Amino acid sequence: MSFRLRMMIHAALMGLGFGTFLAVQGVFMGEHGAEVWQIGLILTLFVVIVAVAEVPFGVLADTRGRIALFRLALVLQAAGGATLVVLPNFWGLIVGASILALSTAAESGTIDAWAVERIKAEGKEDRLQQIIGGFQAAAALGITGGAILGGYLPDLMSGIPLHAPTSWNAVFMSVVAVLHLLLSPYLFHEGENPAEVDEAEAHPVQRMRAAIRFAAMTFDLRDILILGAVLGIGMGMVEGYWQPRLCEIDPSMAYARFGWVTAGYFAMAIGGPLAIGAFATKTGVSARAQLLALPLVLAGVLAALSFQSGFWGFVAAYLGLMLVIAMTGSAQATVMNKATPDRYRSSIQSLASLTMRGGAGVVTLPLIYVVKTYGIDAGWKIAAGILGAYAVLRLILVGRRPPSPPVAPETGQ
Repeated sequence: MSFRLRMMIHAALMGLGFGTFLAVQGVFMGEHGAEVWQIGLILTLFVVIVAVAEVPFGVLADTRGRIALFRLALVLQAAGGATLVVLPNFWGLIVGASILALSTAAESGTIDAWAVERIKAEGKEDRLQQIIGGFQAAAALGITGGAILGGYLPDLMSGIPLHAPTSWNAVFMSVVAVLHLLLSPYLFHEGENPAEVDEAEAHPVQRMRAAIRFAAMTFDLRDILILGAVLGIGMGMVEGYWQPRLCEIDPSMAYARFGWVTAGYFAMAIGGPLAIGAFATKTGVSARAQLLALPLVLAGVLAALSFQSGFWGFVAAYLGLMLVIAMTGSAQATVMNKATPDRYRSSIQSLASLTMRGGAGVVTLPLIYVVKTYGIDAGWKIAAGILGAYAVLRLILVGRRPPSPPVAPETGQ
């Protein structure tokens, strides 16, 4: 089986377990004792733990092995899902979310970084955006299938009672993680090919400082990190509150409808990377240039979502949001990987994920008051305004700046 096909299977498995739980995430928390405003607190805790652990884990991936750390992430994912089932209460949500946050932090920048190095080794760096887009589409396909299954799973398993119908979604997520772990020796049989480590950067703390310093001194990486933090504001608000908002719009929502809406959301994630990749190939517009327009479009779609008060209007805006997010993510990954040397790749990818989650956490926490007092739609309007203002400012400033020169493979400089 080819490398690209194995990576698509890996991506689909990652999406399958995630999508099955994501389809009922907000409902799951409600069934396990969380009030609507407490969902924001749990998600903020998740973000904080990821923020604290993500870059150190990324450095360990660069210095100690990406595949080994990814396997640890799968173990933690299985344990987190089991915890949510065994402790079916608010404190169980806290513990389970904490373990899943550690899993997310450990997974960040592992196999993605490993795959980019394999692509470069095959001499296909000029097709990086298209190949990465294919992997992202496979992950989205897995999430779509998982979301559809996740919408029906509570009813399908109703004959085997647990604390709440959605507990079966957490069980399935854990089972998929275990299966993925068992398949990992085959999926990544090429093994590690670590870059040479300078003696001055041999210690993980030294490597972390060096990677952060490199990102801060490289304009394109610095731009991607700041952009990711601002995008995280909008994403954090939508991920945490779209299901409660849909329940407000349609109080009779069934589990299956949540599954289909989530599936549609990630169906857009399949088309987004493929569409923007085809656009780039046909027009020659660089990923960096794409990132000048897409954040502004994203702000507009998020604003449109905040004004929806009917089911179908909400669904249409929600799907449009994911389409633009998927296009933006593909362009971000391409710019970031072209500007990053191999020896820092996992660290920089983890740093990028950290800034996005950090942006979500920093703003989501104070917006809990807005949500509690004025409603979810008000929080979305504020998030859209922040994103739109930054998108305009960035269009003015970044559009005048030439791209960073490519790094030299032999030195990473």
